[in-house]
Amino acid sequence: MKRLRKLARVIKTLTPDEFRYLKAWLLNVIRPKLPVDAQVKLENILSVSYPWEVEKMISNLELVLEEMQREAWLKGLEKGKLEGELEGERKAKLQVAKNLLLLNVDVDTIAKATGFSLEEIEDLRKQTEH
Repeated sequence: MKRLRKLARVIKTLTPDEFRYLKAWLLNVIRPKLPVDAQVKLENILSVSYPWEVEKMISNLELVLEEMQREAWLKGLEKGKLEGELEGERKAKLQVAKNLLLLNVDVDTIAKATGFSLEEIEDLRKQTEH
């Protein structure tokens, strides 16, 4: 965005044809790389933009990019949370499997109760014996 703002002075001097080429480039090259909702916003921004409205266009593009960054950050948080939850769930199941092994519950029953494979249960048995 900082570079776009610096280019604003140059963009303002473009002829209508040159500006149309710039818009076409943004729509055909940049738009496909964006998430669907950002693609729609970019199309809306560019559909009403004229060379003399460059500042407005850049401000609107900046808002879209900031929103995309915010969404990516939130998705990263959600992904980390989900991964943490899955790891916590696995650790809890491991503890259950260990407890069942200590109670001499058969391996098939432990596998069914925890979702672990027979091989994983056997490996866990070996670990708990040491």
